[in-house]
Parts: sequence; structure tokens; C-alpha cells
Amino acid sequence: MKKFPVLLISLLFISFLTAASAEEKKDTNGPRLSVGIIGMFGTSSILIDHDDDAEVDPGYIAGGGIQLEKSLSNYFALGSGAQYRYFKNDIEMVDESTLEEFKAKWTFHAISLPFHLITSIKGPKSSLNVYTGLTYTHIFSSKMSTDDTLTSGIKNDDAMKFINSTQVGVSGGLIFKFMVTEYTDFFMGIMAEYYPTDLIKNSGDGDAIHLLNYSFNTGYMFRTNMFNL
Repeated sequence: MKKFPVLLISLLFISFLTAASAEEKKDTNGPRLSVGIIGMFGTSSILIDHDDDAEVDPGYIAGGGIQLEKSLSNYFALGSGAQYRYFKNDIEMVDESTLEEFKAKWTFHAISLPFHLITSIKGPKSSLNVYTGLTYTHIFSSKMSTDDTLTSGIKNDDAMKFINSTQVGVSGGLIFKFMVTEYTDFFMGIMAEYYPTDLIKNSGDGDAIHLLNYSFNTGYMFRTNMFNL
């Protein structure tokens, strides 16, 4: 599991190697700011750093929001935005009174802010775009619930008291864009995120819990002359 960040970091090298293969030329024609909407869904995994064979089944992530991209040249752009996200994971826990295992559902509600360098290989009507950077995620709600019968009688619990609400992850992916009209684009592709920040407060014993997300992203962008300086 610890090898996954290497895959994301390697996208940085792809970005710069791609740009280095072409002569840089500043694009001064046409709109340079794109504003649009984005939707995403995929898998969300909780990774636990310890030596036993405990596994947490991958859950899912879904969300959407606003996407912003500012063109710097023919080959480079900056991307950001704001996305609402919902996470759900199924986990196994132990009832401290009976030492019996039970299944629980762990959910999160969060706002994510991506910050990406975008390197593009462009054709007449389409482009391949390599995204590399960071994603800041603020978790504002988290709950655990179970359908099993516990000695405590608790069925639902607020999990915010256990987690670090601020998460910063390495993120990247490949996005294809297709021109629909002169000033609009449809896009789709895959993104990945790994959060080295510990999800749990004071996890102790050298253990740490991290989030790993894979998602399919799609949306629609409008190119505009706003803020073209």
C-alpha cells in the first residue's frame, strides 16, 4: 500500500518531460480562464500502517463542485476549485465488552480544494492533460453506525472526536478534453489521491491511518475572457 504515493509522484516527472519535449510558446489569443462544473465518483480506501493482516474493504467516494483553470501558456495551466465529497467505508470493529467483531459503516462529509499544475498535449479539437499537485480536504462531518447489537446499545456515534478534520494529499491524474463549441469543452478522466496525513487523532503505537482515493471525473468547462491579464 505504501507504494501508491510513488505512482502519483511519478506524474510530476511525466508533466515536465512532456513540456520539455516541445518549445514553449505563450498563448496570447482567445480566452485563458475556464470555469465549469465537475462530478466525480470512485473508490475510497482506508489504509492502516501495521504488520497484522487486518483489512478494510474499499468503500466509495462521490461528489461534485466548481472547477477553475487558468491558462499560462500553450502547454501549462493552473487548476483549482471547490468540491463537496461524500465518503463511505465498511469496517470491522471489536466490541470491548464481549471482544466479538461487528460490522460498522463509517461515513464522511467533506469539502476539497485541489491545487494542480496542468501540462497539456493539444490537438485541433482535443487534448490530453496531466494533472499533478495537492488536494486540501476539510472533513466537517463523520459518523459511525451499525446494525449489529452491541452491549452498549449504541447504534450511531459521532466520529468527529476521533479524526483529524484537516487532510492534505498528493493528487494527480489524466484528463481528456474535447472541444464542443468554440468556447466550451467536455472533459473526462481518472484521478488519484493519497493522504499522508493521519486520519485518526493520536493513533499511537506507530500506527497511522491514511486515505487513498481513485475517481472518475467528468464535467463541462466554459472558456471566458474574464481576468485575462
